[in-house]
Amino acid sequence: MTEELNNYSNLVNEKAQNRENFLILNDGVAHNAIIMTGMFNNAKEICMFCGEGSIFRDDFGDKVKEENAQDSDIINALHKAIKEFIGNINNSLKVIVENNASFKENISKNLRESLQGSNVKFYLLDNKIAPEYHFSIGDNCMYRREIGRREHKAFVNFNDEDIVKLFKEQFSMLTFFSGSFNIEKEEKSDYVSK
Repeated sequence: MTEELNNYSNLVNEKAQNRENFLILNDGVAHNAIIMTGMFNNAKEICMFCGEGSIFRDDFGDKVKEENAQDSDIINALHKAIKEFIGNINNSLKVIVENNASFKENISKNLRESLQGSNVKFYLLDNKIAPEYHFSIGDNCMYRREIGRREHKAFVNFNDEDIVKLFKEQFSMLTFFSGSFNIEKEEKSDYVSK
């Protein structure tokens, strides 16, 4: 890991563990992986609205390695955090994606089995709905809000209950316009309307 990414990781871990109200800029996929590792390591409930669920995909790991001179420590830490989070049955992960087929076809083999846990729910957003940005929220105080729909640049805070309350309301609305699906079925359509 580069010195810059190591310093960034230390900052994120400190702010996440202490749940400090401190705004952090997330610039690129390596930062994204570090932020989400911090969220998975320090939250009990995570809700994510994504385009294609990139952090769960093999090609995301490849992009992190490209950005970070082929170092796999960052993606290994993210996968470990996701597995440990899901491994705690008291935790909850809800993910809304915009592209179900792309998501299901590209889930990391390292994560596929974990993502089938009973405390994980996946939703496909109705294609007529197109919010301007993606976001993730942890518990009632953590968030990562992307600047646009196609970038990994984002603003992050590990203790801003007022903003997270707004994102929770938005996530609830997006869930209303989504249908649930399971990742373990791949041969036929498994789209189930709510």
